[in-house]
Amino acid sequence: MTASNNYEVKLPGSDTWTGSGTALSITPGGNFQVRHAATENGSTASDAATVTVPARSTAPALKIDTEAEGVEISNGYYYDITGTGDYSDTGWTQGNGSLVHVDPKNTIYIYAAATGSAFKSAVQPLTAPARGTAPTTLPTIDYEDESLSGTTQSMEYGIAMGQSVPSRWQGCSANMPLTSFSWDGSAAVTVLFRTAATDNNYASDPTTEALTIPARPAAPDVQGVNETVAGRNDGRITGLTAGTAYEISDDSG
Repeated sequence: MTASNNYEVKLPGSDTWTGSGTALSITPGGNFQVRHAATENGSTASDAATVTVPARSTAPALKIDTEAEGVEISNGYYYDITGTGDYSDTGWTQGNGSLVHVDPKNTIYIYAAATGSAFKSAVQPLTAPARGTAPTTLPTIDYEDESLSGTTQSMEYGIAMGQSVPSRWQGCSANMPLTSFSWDGSAAVTVLFRTAATDNNYASDPTTEALTIPARPAAPDVQGVNETVAGRNDGRITGLTAGTAYEISDDSG
């Protein structure tokens, strides 16, 4: 603060009065003294009055969005993800309503901006949680039911489409049909899994191994051979091999 003309100020414990035109650093929640300065015509300085400086408002109480892995910060706040939380740090940036990403276990510092009637707020240190633990076993394919066994609601899946880590993750449920993974049998589909985010953890890293749902095998090359002579009953089917399933139907289908 700076004293007006004909006034001078000083901090508690100091013997030095500062006149107008010279800035005096004050502490929120502290106090200073002010008095009329002595004049050139011989008037002495007045008695001092003590002025209490308003305290800072409390720190913000923003929260990390563990699914989005960051915190939304509006333009009424400043944040810093590189400093130590000191107001003199150079990394303070005004928010704009967007999500600010915070790496696992890193700390972001946030304060409410000063206004015409209030100082900057106290600083909120906000530490992101660690990642959860990745699933230790992959789900298994039930080839008969064409589903996956071993998926749970605490898991998420991502389809690897030329990427080592999928860009999109979706929630799992129990015993998911293979069609849930965009599988139609025409081509193999590679799927990765991770543990979903919770209130206390970010989503885990993906499983180290991927699960590949194979394409359907080609249809059997089965041929029907007619009787050599009508009524001889020596017609047959060729091409059936071990593991091939068949069904006999009547003329009605």
